[in-house]
Amino acid sequence: MTINNKILQPDGSLERLLRESEILRQAFGHLFDYVILNNDIDETIRQLELVVEKLNACPQWVPVSWIY
Repeated sequence: MTINNKILQPDGSLERLLRESEILRQAFGHLFDYVILNNDIDETIRQLELVVEKLNACPQWVPVSWIY
């Protein structure tokens, strides 16, 4: 492991995050309308803003049993 790897991944948490994210995607991915990858903070914010705009523009619903 190089010095840069030790600084970026001192405890292997990034690898663990990637593994756990993939497990969640495989198990529950069909329940999500959008997936945003946080590779670039500016692009991530732009994507989040677009998703929020789309959600605000579209009617939303929940089952009546959740409300009453």
